[in-house]
Amino acid sequence: MIKLDLNTKVAILKYVHDLDPNHDVVELLPTADYSGGTIRFSSSITQHRTEEMLKGEKYVEAYLTVKLVKELGYSIEVVELQKEYPVGHPKVDRPRVDILVNQMEDGKFQRRFFFIETKDPEKFEAERERAIQHQLYALADHERTNNLQYLVYYTIEYDNDKLVEKADIIDFTLYPEYEAWDQAGRLTLDLLPQDYGKARKSVFVNKDTNALAEGEKGLTTTAGPSTFAALRKDPHDVLWGGGGMFYNEIFSNLVKIFLAKIYDEETTPEGASYRFQIEMLDDKPEPPTSVFERINKLFQEAQKNYLGYTDAQIRKYKGIDAEKISENKVAFVVERLQGISLIENKSRADIDVLGEFFEGIVEGGFKQSKGQFFTHINLVRFLI
Repeated sequence: MIKLDLNTKVAILKYVHDLDPNHDVVELLPTADYSGGTIRFSSSITQHRTEEMLKGEKYVEAYLTVKLVKELGYSIEVVELQKEYPVGHPKVDRPRVDILVNQMEDGKFQRRFFFIETKDPEKFEAERERAIQHQLYALADHERTNNLQYLVYYTIEYDNDKLVEKADIIDFTLYPEYEAWDQAGRLTLDLLPQDYGKARKSVFVNKDTNALAEGEKGLTTTAGPSTFAALRKDPHDVLWGGGGMFYNEIFSNLVKIFLAKIYDEETTPEGASYRFQIEMLDDKPEPPTSVFERINKLFQEAQKNYLGYTDAQIRKYKGIDAEKISENKVAFVVERLQGISLIENKSRADIDVLGEFFEGIVEGGFKQSKGQFFTHINLVRFLI
């Protein structure tokens, strides 16, 4: 679990101070032990609800607001914070979105450009699905007439001694309904554009952190049990898809995808791009068909080099089964795994994260809810 700990808070404060030394955007005043404090945004920003308590998520909100204005070139006057929307019958609840960025021309409103939900990094993985479906998409329904461009789910982490952004950016013009985005494999972008440009995807490469070029990312090595718990739940829910597959088929195809991922990590030359990732094609994420073909080819290479299969056996063997797991669902799993290192994960020193990942799938899929019972793992270890 990556927390918004002292290192993260100090790094965010340095970033904010370096880019916004005169507090044109925001002023952060933490307590001596960084457990609390005060945050004050500029009066040039439209604040629908003023919140001055400096808690975890506010560090992320401050970082991103400064980035938008000082680094990405958006005027401070086009930023809105904590805009509320009426929901329910009667409309008594008023949920809100953290950051809005508008596009203006000659002082006149043109469209909503960004619709952003920021999140404490500790909660980012676990709350992703709920936040995207029930907050971003649900509230964005009020912005359809304002030509909304991008939904953004965002946090900032401290990984390998530097701040690393995590963003799920959804082109609302392509996927105006959650169901459409879900059916397309839940593909996202992750690079916020400058000055109303086009959002793009990072390229994951096998490079040291200091050698990364703009738009490149290395694989994170700090994904812990909580991250894999969220990863276990999301692919399980998507792959199960309402009961269209038996659990052993889910398990079998997930193993194949994970084997392709591990093979890609071990064989990608230093300085090269990983193949286990969603690539850009014509300013959009490539189609699931292309993703499926590449991942299945990786799996077949793993069969040959890890398991000793002959070319004839590989041609005969089905590989990742497109009849059991659709191309869209394979693309979704790739999307969720592409930025995580499985073979250099630092958590492996303390816990078998992959073992627990697959054990959790077995326990959640086969046990009492399906009328089947399994020997407790501690008894298994004792017997062994």
